[in-house]
Amino acid sequence: MIEVLVRGGTVVTADSMELSDVLIREGKIVELGLELETDGLIIDASDHWVMPGGIDTHTHLDHPIERLGVRTADDFYVGTIAGACGGVTTIIDFSLQAQGESLIKARDRRLAEIEPDSVIDYSFHTIVTDVNPESIKEIESLVEAGFPSFKIYMTYGDKKVGDGDLLTLLEEVATSGGLAYLHCENDCAITHLIERHLTRGETGPQFHASSRPVAVEAEATNRAIMLAELAGAPICIAHVTSEVVARHVEEARRRGQPVVGETCPQYLVLNDSVYDPTVGFEMAKFVCSPPIRGLDQVEALWGTVEDGLLQQISS
Repeated sequence: MIEVLVRGGTVVTADSMELSDVLIREGKIVELGLELETDGLIIDASDHWVMPGGIDTHTHLDHPIERLGVRTADDFYVGTIAGACGGVTTIIDFSLQAQGESLIKARDRRLAEIEPDSVIDYSFHTIVTDVNPESIKEIESLVEAGFPSFKIYMTYGDKKVGDGDLLTLLEEVATSGGLAYLHCENDCAITHLIERHLTRGETGPQFHASSRPVAVEAEATNRAIMLAELAGAPICIAHVTSEVVARHVEEARRRGQPVVGETCPQYLVLNDSVYDPTVGFEMAKFVCSPPIRGLDQVEALWGTVEDGLLQQISS
């Protein structure tokens, strides 16, 4: 029997901070208290906080961006070391289904990429890009195998899932006991606004935010919530950037709908002053979708987090 005693630390729980020992047996916490004893390993936590490991529910490590021919900068070794240093003990990344590919094959390929390098626990959401009878059949198998969440893009070119396919996916996810994880932006509106910028010769990164305003995100979020209600599917709205979107999540939850919302640090600590054309192409490093919003939305978003209207903050 393996025991570990974490001694003399300040134990942080959901509602308190107090000096305590933590006794762990076979990987599970079995007792909290002072002056606990063990014949096993003792870790001196004096002058340290002892708290649960963080779960980062949305990472993109070593993620392919095909249209640019690049991958995201951090691989699974570097990224999970960074997570561990910040108190994160689990990440949830993504497997990306290529067009015509089996969802299970996409999962297996991603497992082979993560397994050798991750220094902490991991799982991933399955990104569904090709909705067809075969991929629909695989959803139940993935849920049963411990991969219950499915990322769905409502925009992004060949990754986009249209409303009809989205409803089909939501129904299958609901039947299988899974979770739909949604990137909500109105693709038609984005295309229209981008084309308008292009006709005006407005091609710099400073026009990114105006091509994807709050209304684009809010409309798609409301539509996703309505379709999920129709299908009876639990959903998570990814990377919420504005108060109006957070309110859509809140209203659905008040109706008893299983909806949660997530935001990210960039939307809480940055504002759209980063899209300053005087700094030149350097501003491109702040291009993300949905884009970083104005200061009024940043302040309002902090309020929604403090009020518990959003349930997750991911990197």
